[in-house]
Amino acid sequence: MTTQTHTKITETITNKADHVSPAKMARKVVFSAITVGKEDSEGACIHEAREISDALDVLQKSGHDEVDTARAYGASDDFFGQVNWLKKGTIMNTKLNPRRIGPSSYSHKPEDLKRGPEDSLKALQTDHVDCWYLHTPDVCRDPGQYPAMFWRFVN
Repeated sequence: MTTQTHTKITETITNKADHVSPAKMARKVVFSAITVGKEDSEGACIHEAREISDALDVLQKSGHDEVDTARAYGASDDFFGQVNWLKKGTIMNTKLNPRRIGPSSYSHKPEDLKRGPEDSLKALQTDHVDCWYLHTPDVCRDPGQYPAMFWRFVN
């Protein structure tokens, strides 16, 4: 079982010279892996497994341990699969995004609801993630169809 940690924010936030409000509350920070990918990937600025490992170390030293990734981000799942994210105690979240572009295009059809998570698990080199998101639900599909499709995946 993974234990989440939170960083206490003790700085003072102010937006006016005469108003000061204390910010003494726990804030959860999640590392979004949308900028992780191959050098020729749009928006990617982290291109090597070593850089990802270093980023995870900084995240953890700051008291945080959660990552949000997706096949739709390009190669982020693959890059995280190359580092010891699980051994580092990282909480890993991924998602299925029904994008119809690129090599990892998926829909919300039953076969993709099975293939998408399987592809992510394989790329992440694991048999589980902490949270799997169904990103951008298909508004054209009857919402009543989703539970049966999900049960096929999780069972």
